[in-house]
Amino acid sequence: MPRAAAHSLKIPFLVFALSALCFLGALRNGFVWDDGALLLKTYGFRQLDWPHLRWMFTTLRAANYCPLPWLSYGLDYAAWGLNPAGYHLNSLLLHAINAALFYCVALRLLGLASRAEPRHLQPAAAFAALAFALHPLRVESVAWVSERRDVLSGLFFLASILFYLDAAASARDAGRRWRLTASIASFALAALSKATVVPLPLVLLALDYFPLRRLDASTPRRRLISLALEKLPYVALSAVASYLVVQAQQATSNLIPLAQHDLQARLAQACYGLGFYLHKTIWPAGLCALYPLPLGLSILSWPVAGSVLVLGGAALGLRLAGLEARARAVLWVYYGAMLLPVLGLVQNGPQLVALRYSYLSCLGWSLLAGGAVVSALRRWESAPHWRPLLSAAALGLGLCAAAAQTQRQLMVWHDNITLWSQQLRCFPDSMLAHSNL
Repeated sequence: MPRAAAHSLKIPFLVFALSALCFLGALRNGFVWDDGALLLKTYGFRQLDWPHLRWMFTTLRAANYCPLPWLSYGLDYAAWGLNPAGYHLNSLLLHAINAALFYCVALRLLGLASRAEPRHLQPAAAFAALAFALHPLRVESVAWVSERRDVLSGLFFLASILFYLDAAASARDAGRRWRLTASIASFALAALSKATVVPLPLVLLALDYFPLRRLDASTPRRRLISLALEKLPYVALSAVASYLVVQAQQATSNLIPLAQHDLQARLAQACYGLGFYLHKTIWPAGLCALYPLPLGLSILSWPVAGSVLVLGGAALGLRLAGLEARARAVLWVYYGAMLLPVLGLVQNGPQLVALRYSYLSCLGWSLLAGGAVVSALRRWESAPHWRPLLSAAALGLGLCAAAAQTQRQLMVWHDNITLWSQQLRCFPDSMLAHSNL
């Protein structure tokens, strides 16, 4: 392998290794919560012959259409039987691969946005990837085997964006076409893993606006038509995936009707969720497995008003920090778009919010942390003084604190007793937690 190529692989490999190391504690965990019904009481994935493969690609079990996670469970069963350590190993490896992929995505996006030099971009992209990978909000997606859908869809979602960025940068038509085809194929695989990736076409349009700068108010009409046609395969895949998941929810009676949860309550839930995930990203304390949907949720209630204040404070902070208006707009569009399917406007299940919904939706905030590292390194290099160094130290300490909290959260998911005991500490009146415990 050429020396330059080997050097370019060092940082993503380091990100992969640190991410896997942080979650090694999951190997001591067992099956918890829905794992019993999903894996221990289900037999359709336990062989890889044609009848079982047909079941995996047609079943709506667990109120979802997600054939690729079922296929991954089938491979797990062939290798490990029902030993939970093997299932946890595959989930943490997928998460570590996602961290390395996000490093590659962050490297390109930060480079396009800041025009910084590689010596600034590489540590900044590594920090962004680790801020994503080591955060305690990732635990539910990685340590809960039933949520293999998150890490698997994340793999193909990030691959789709990476191929798209390569296609946008390609000068040759042939090279651009195959990269775009690979991006579309990756998105199809992501949608077959979990339908919450369906906002990707809107995300790609946002990236066209910034940092790719392929789209703005002065873009010629022909160019606009070309960009719209480019997104049609993504939109078609999103429509099919959305239809299939709605069919799955209806077939299993998992959707909550408007008569039970009215429009005002859904809008309040959406406002609360938008503030909740941002708040927990900044201050991940008091985490629990299930945040129950309260009766009579009002948009004027204090929790909802508090979430709106969090959003307003974040918007003001980004503006005062001098972040470019285009970058701010894309951050908010990405965050809102990726949360849209799970904000409760179409409510399924008893949860108000769920930590697993942050897995892809909060990538933008990790990227923002990487941008802060670029800014600190530039200031330090141009005029060395203590402030950039203090900023870097604070970011590093924050990363270490997040990793330590992740270790504690992994212990919560060790077994059903630890999980539901923690749930009762958060919600002492939870009937579900009492019955499950």
